[in-house]
Amino acid sequence: MYICDRNCLYRGWRIGQDLKKMEDNETLSKFNDWSSIAKTYISRHREGINVEELLEEYSKDVTNFHSWLFVAVFDKYGQDIAEYLNYMRLIKGFSSESNWKILINQVVKQKQLNPYLYLNQYLQDDQIEYVFFIPSSFKATDR
Repeated sequence: MYICDRNCLYRGWRIGQDLKKMEDNETLSKFNDWSSIAKTYISRHREGINVEELLEEYSKDVTNFHSWLFVAVFDKYGQDIAEYLNYMRLIKGFSSESNWKILINQVVKQKQLNPYLYLNQYLQDDQIEYVFFIPSSFKATDR
């Protein structure tokens, strides 16, 4: 059996069927590298361990920890993180703007395409209406 924070697999298990069964102490004790805490846990559950139930409980504990950690980090470093995220948003915006300029200059303008003719393939009617209300230096002469 291999256990870490990302997986818990025993050679030969098929996820969905075998995880619902109880593993007895004899089977579990065949693995020699258990930590002392794991050995104590196994010895306390003489009737066996329901692996599915154990993983569900572990998953809840991990989720609770992540929720706590998220709040704790934002309480202490929230202002710095917000500033960082704001800069990342600006950088991505510049990058996105540059990519669109390249696309428009190399594809749309060279082939003399009118992008407004293709909006109905990607937008709903009310969204298209909104696009035509936005002031633009390259408004289409016809829809």
